[in-house]
Amino acid sequence: MNEYPLLSPSYLMAAMRHDQTFQHAAAMLHDDWDPNEGGLFREMLQAPDIEMARALQQAGMVKGRWQLDDYGQVKDLLALHAEWFSPTARNALLAPFE
Repeated sequence: MNEYPLLSPSYLMAAMRHDQTFQHAAAMLHDDWDPNEGGLFREMLQAPDIEMARALQQAGMVKGRWQLDDYGQVKDLLALHAEWFSPTARNALLAPFE
């Protein structure tokens, strides 16, 4: 029996295609996000990136460096990399703990 929940079909397709949201989520989980990679503008993580990252962890597909179900780790992530997150992404990270 599988101990992890299944990914939703839309997340599964995003993971299979390695679309932009999947790439953002995986990079954030692996502590490998570069907000300046976009060239002329700073690209911030958005709420859908956080939701995808959380779904990937819950499904056991991407463990990563940061455990998004651990308040201490989320707090540390935000303290170390505040510039990575849009206000909606910050809210999405903290929502399960409020």
